[in-house]
Amino acid sequence: MASQSRHRTEQKLRYATVHLDELDKYPNATSNDEWENAHQESCFFHLAGAVEGLLHEINDGYSLGLNLTDVTWTKIDRGLKQSNQSSPAFDHLTQLKDDPMSWLALLFEWRNHGTHRARVAKMINVSTRNRVDNQFKDPRSGQPSNIYPGLGCLDILRRFLADVRTLIDDCRKKDTRL
Repeated sequence: MASQSRHRTEQKLRYATVHLDELDKYPNATSNDEWENAHQESCFFHLAGAVEGLLHEINDGYSLGLNLTDVTWTKIDRGLKQSNQSSPAFDHLTQLKDDPMSWLALLFEWRNHGTHRARVAKMINVSTRNRVDNQFKDPRSGQPSNIYPGLGCLDILRRFLADVRTLIDDCRKKDTRL
């Protein structure tokens, strides 16, 4: 079962990579059109989903017995406490997610905003000579993100992909039950 959960986590990373690769090759990149926005939101969705895939790995690795549809941050936390277990991976993930200044908190904010509220806002940069990337705005402040200052949308998505990959690998190293 754990290998099934791990496989799904890896699939989410692959899906994010596919959309990022398509954005890289898109001739109208930085146009802020529907195609670009849909791909950006899909990247947020799959990257956050890959992180949440670790919750399923924790559920399996610690034999918490939660049904597939019941795996949430709250229920994993409750299940670990009720079974007197501690997961180094879950502790690390929770600490990072709950820190409003962390890249992971911002990733979840952008995923939730784009999925449930509205399009993720951007500061549009225009140049008649060069291809200049736009910047995502943090929905919490309405300003460009201070997590990755000065980076354009594509570069932020690349950083998120690298950071999520590293986070998943680190969690699996810290927690031998994953």
